[in-house]
Amino acid sequence: MKATKVRLAVGMPVYNGENYIEPAVESVLAQTFTDFELHICDNASTDRTQDICQAFARRDSRVHYHRQPANLGGARNWNDVFARADTELFKWMAHDDVLEPRFLERCVAGLDADPSIDICQSATVRIGPRGERLCMAPPEPALSSTDPVVRFRHMIFRDYFMAIWGVMRSRLIRKTRMQQGFSGADRCWMAEMMLFGRAGYIDEPLCLIRDHPDCYSRSRVTDAARRDWFDPSSRTPPLLQGWLKYCDYFKSIRRAPLTAAQRLACASHIVSWASLRTAQRVGSRLRSREVRPCRA
Repeated sequence: MKATKVRLAVGMPVYNGENYIEPAVESVLAQTFTDFELHICDNASTDRTQDICQAFARRDSRVHYHRQPANLGGARNWNDVFARADTELFKWMAHDDVLEPRFLERCVAGLDADPSIDICQSATVRIGPRGERLCMAPPEPALSSTDPVVRFRHMIFRDYFMAIWGVMRSRLIRKTRMQQGFSGADRCWMAEMMLFGRAGYIDEPLCLIRDHPDCYSRSRVTDAARRDWFDPSSRTPPLLQGWLKYCDYFKSIRRAPLTAAQRLACASHIVSWASLRTAQRVGSRLRSREVRPCRA
């Protein structure tokens, strides 16, 4: 007899996540909304991640563990965990984050209450390595705008974006080209998503994002390290990674259902953002140069 199809899938891509994956998985399994399955895609971890995940899979039939034959990079593993699910709703879950028990329940209810939104995310709290609460992440009201230009601009200029951890309608995700293999592809992908749909917001702190020394933003500080995280097989020079982002933004606005005026507005935002980033990089390099005293 064929098992009943669940409504929501949680996808957890991971590489060497032994330090935090247990509380992350436990928080998913403790959700008050129970009509879900959890897919874990292990990117060929070399630590205890496999043993930990297999123990969860033996204990709970909702947990499905998949191990990649080699490290495919963060982008391909991110895409693969979605490809393994066939559900109406989907949520990506970082292996080092934690959800409060009502997160899925409240976000699914938000989507059910408003068919015009395609992503629902709760208020987000930043936590430290031991789970200590550090601060609240600012809300992102621009992502609820009915104007795709406003949503797109927010995504390319915003330093941090939390809607990526919300519950999403799978039909929206399938409209995109998914994450590409270059540094910053997650931002480009979310910018593309926001051209096709808008986000809703639950004003309850139900999503806990962990900040720790090994997280992506702190442990990959060079262009080369960030490139290799997304795609270890990439041979694109690190300095060209930014241009790949610019090109990807233009690809997104070309294929999105926009008017000519909206495409022009989005293109102008891309040019403004590229100019700003270039100026910041040049300024940073000039400031980092050693000023050597002249010899008499």
